[in-house]
Amino acid sequence: MRHLRGIAGRFDAALSLNPVSLNHIAANMISAELLKILVCPENQSSLNVASTELLARLNRAIATGKLNNRAGQKVERPLGAGLLRQDERVLYPIVDEIPMLLVDEGILLDQPALAL
Repeated sequence: MRHLRGIAGRFDAALSLNPVSLNHIAANMISAELLKILVCPENQSSLNVASTELLARLNRAIATGKLNNRAGQKVERPLGAGLLRQDERVLYPIVDEIPMLLVDEGILLDQPALAL
């Protein structure tokens, strides 16, 4: 029974994390081997895990309701993680540990809402 208490403690700790924290953990769990395989669906260039600074900029724009994906839909959920295209022009969100590698899900980083 002692081992069950340890599992319960880890489960309780995981429940206390917010979705943004969980997605950030998911991004950090993407292995280097997987990153070598994943490519941009538009131009097949390589992808890298987005920095926390970029995610903070995107989340500020999301909070104002002014950030859209390439399909023109408003991005409403805060981003905890994402994959940045090599040319740093597009970010693909990671949602529930799944990289959204569809052209329409990409977020163009030249939007006026992201201007400094």
